[in-house]
Amino acid sequence: MKLEDYIDVLSGYAIKANSFNKNKDGIPVIRNRDVIRGYSETYTTQKIDSKFEIKKEDILVAMDGNFHVAKWQSDIAYLNQRVCKVSSKNEKILSNAFLCYLLPKELKIIEDNTPYVTVKHLSAKAINNIDFDLPDPITQKQIVTVLDKAQSLIKKREQSLELLDELLRATFLDMFGDPVLNEKNLKFTKLSELGVWKSGGTPSRSIDAYFKGNIPWFSSGELNDMYISKSKEKITEVAVKKTSAKLIESGSLLVGMYDTAALKSSITKIVASCNQAIAFAKLNEKKCTSTFVYFAIQIGRKYHLSKRRGVRQRNLNLAMIKALEIPLPKLKQQEIFSSIVSKIELQKELIQKSLDDLNNLFQSLLQNAFSGNLKLQDNKVELQTALKDVNWFTEQVGEITNNTATQKLFATLNTISKTPSAFDTIFKLQETLSTNNAPGLEVIRKFYNSLGGNSIPNFKNADVLSAYKIFQANPFIKQITDNKPFKIKSLEQSIEEQKNKELEGELYQEQDPILQFINQEQFGKYSIENYKVNIPKTIHKYFGKREFDVDDIIQILEENKALSGLKKNTIKKELFSIFSQFIKVKYDGLFAFKQMREEMQRSLFNPAFTLLQEFIDQGLKNKSIDQVYLLSSVGDDIRGNDKRLYLLLKQSKHEN
Repeated sequence: MKLEDYIDVLSGYAIKANSFNKNKDGIPVIRNRDVIRGYSETYTTQKIDSKFEIKKEDILVAMDGNFHVAKWQSDIAYLNQRVCKVSSKNEKILSNAFLCYLLPKELKIIEDNTPYVTVKHLSAKAINNIDFDLPDPITQKQIVTVLDKAQSLIKKREQSLELLDELLRATFLDMFGDPVLNEKNLKFTKLSELGVWKSGGTPSRSIDAYFKGNIPWFSSGELNDMYISKSKEKITEVAVKKTSAKLIESGSLLVGMYDTAALKSSITKIVASCNQAIAFAKLNEKKCTSTFVYFAIQIGRKYHLSKRRGVRQRNLNLAMIKALEIPLPKLKQQEIFSSIVSKIELQKELIQKSLDDLNNLFQSLLQNAFSGNLKLQDNKVELQTALKDVNWFTEQVGEITNNTATQKLFATLNTISKTPSAFDTIFKLQETLSTNNAPGLEVIRKFYNSLGGNSIPNFKNADVLSAYKIFQANPFIKQITDNKPFKIKSLEQSIEEQKNKELEGELYQEQDPILQFINQEQFGKYSIENYKVNIPKTIHKYFGKREFDVDDIIQILEENKALSGLKKNTIKKELFSIFSQFIKVKYDGLFAFKQMREEMQRSLFNPAFTLLQEFIDQGLKNKSIDQVYLLSSVGDDIRGNDKRLYLLLKQSKHEN
């Protein structure tokens, strides 16, 4: 059957190029190069028909060069010419999700068979004329489920690699600072001082024998990774001897000089050669490490590229490479950084191997899915179930933090796929898990059952503390954490709330009337209306028996973002109300200042002397407190020099 009977193809609009801008003025324009990356940096102010508006998840096809297919990943944008939108006419018959997996395979066949002079072109007619077999809706859904799971794992591996790259960059900046701004005030050193720099050469293409050797010969377009060992072309020893091509020692730093490859860099892991668009040097190991210099150049690349010249390509030259300056720290620091890089690169290699295998697996699944050979209901194991179980377990372990053992296990689970056939049967999957020292499916399923079907992030919906204790006692968790302490991200806040409730309960049970007062009169309500700030709780939690004043309380509230525009006098007023309540409960009106302060320190909290003094002075001023002179003991004769000062809190003037 023909695809045209089931799909609509909308070709893009010829938006005027003179309306394009990079200032984000107007609406984004989807051009050929934007299909795969899912976003556009080109905008237009031109108004066009709304039917050319593309929404997130719409299926797009690039119609020039490589016929890429992808779902749009950004917000509304305009569809430009040479890009088309493809959609199902009836999703109950042909789902868009299935269509998105079908198109790449069919368009690759068209692309491989399309003649071209400069660039290949795809027509809407060619898309419509695609012959295909249409599975029933249930089978479509099953195929999509399988492919989505495999695709999900691929994206996770890709994200892992990106995060590790970010970690390396962050580590460099933390240790050495920005190499352009040089916040660490390191001494700037020219690259010419760190090694002997040369440029490569290209053997004559007219002598075909030069390119039939075993020596890797790199072009600047191949400098895409930190380490490089494989080349598209190889040359002979004769080519090195008789042409401008040169041998490059293993461990040398290669730096691109021309056009878009300018300052792209790689460190060769083998003896090799390169073309004239690359500068290279074996750096002096007594002064620097190649790894450090590589990162210093890459992180400062944007700045250094501003020094390019040339109207069209704005190339660098060998002299400019030699003159490039980087801040140079002590060799010991560079070596520490290089050691960190080596460890992370080893992890990247494992993940990259897993990613390569997963991509092979995906292509195999794709081929089987559209040839009718994908066993969706294999009685040994359903592929999607196995993937779901492993992904579920990975997510659970990802919730456990602050423990090296779990972090290592989490990293191991990211490399579980070793061969395209690893997921074909449960036995091969088990073998793969075992080879990578990861838990088998049976262990994962037992773990699931031991949690009573709960996932770790959802524990907060249960009895938090009891669930947490059950989880800690789980034999498998004890095994993978080596009985070391750990935390669960989603539980931390809930556990804190539970502990606060338990604390309130403990205070309520206390027989001391002061603690009962704090619970009943203050802990049970918000102290400051409209601000939801509980002063007694704050003091109890952050100060305990330590001395504090109003400024200390304000600082704590601000740090915890519990305060906005609250005046100092408001807090002070609330504190004075608490002091008054304390005296009423404890002394029945009559009290001595010194005794009151000592008792407050013992059974409540410890306000600063000046704060209590201000409370008394204010009370005397507004006459809520009276000075009372009593005899040293009841029944003594009155003697003028034997009077003692007491204070009386007037109950009638200070009710709650």
